Amino acid sequence: MSIALHPEQGRLAAQIEAFRRQLSELLEQEACLRTHTVPLLQAVYQAEIGMHELELLKARVVVNECGYRIREITAILNRGGRIGMDELQRLELQIQQIKAQWQQELEAKEHQVQTSMQLLNHVEFLSEAAQQQLKALYRSLCLLLHPDLHADSAAYQLYWHSVQDGYARGDVETLEALLVTVQSHAEMAAPAACAGLEALRQERDRLEALTTTRLQRLHDARQLPPLSLEKELHDPAWIAAKRAELHAACAAMRRRGEELQATYAALLQRGGMWMQ
Repeated sequence: MSIALHPEQGRLAAQIEAFRRQLSELLEQEACLRTHTVPLLQAVYQAEIGMHELELLKARVVVNECGYRIREITAILNRGGRIGMDELQRLELQIQQIKAQWQQELEAKEHQVQTSMQLLNHVEFLSEAAQQQLKALYRSLCLLLHPDLHADSAAYQLYWHSVQDGYARGDVETLEALLVTVQSHAEMAAPAACAGLEALRQERDRLEALTTTRLQRLHDARQLPPLSLEKELHDPAWIAAKRAELHAACAAMRRRGEELQATYAALLQRGGMWMQ
């Protein structure tokens, strides 16, 4: 004898399945941004813009160093002091300590630029068909494994790392093999249509809340660099304008550095005259 289902049970079960599907799509979008889109955009930015930012940073270090020297020498002269070898050696020691911090910043920027260029030189793009296949496989595996969708699945501990690794590498064959394996050992965790109404409502509400949260998370991520610059980083005119802007700023910074170096030399002369 079959048991008649309450009409709301079927409706809730359909809503749950719809939220599960939507959530799996959002999880795939997050993974795509995290493992593919964001690293690639960061690499493009550093390769196209980063080198010019590095030159500006180097010019700024010169300005900062000269500015520091001038402030210290001026303070000595304003106190009526003299600029001797002891003062210059003390100042040089202070400068070296400060420059060590600046050097770390320069090296970090240089590493970003070099790493980005290497990535762009070796990146391999999947065909559109392979991309769609990869996304579909990942969504299917999310439905079977992801804690938000299958919280009681022991298979998550066994396979999820391999799923993430395969997706990051764009390895369609690995994801296909994993899907076959997971399907043979794991059961879908969606509540059965015959579950109680309250259990179905709770599961529907839980999935709806998760979906809302992840939608907001994706929206927020797209408001920040590099995702907020995705359109610009594909626009040669924008890149050229940004380079020109940085080139002008760098030229101005170098001129400022030369002015400060001249000021510093004049102060040393003044201090040397006081020593006579």
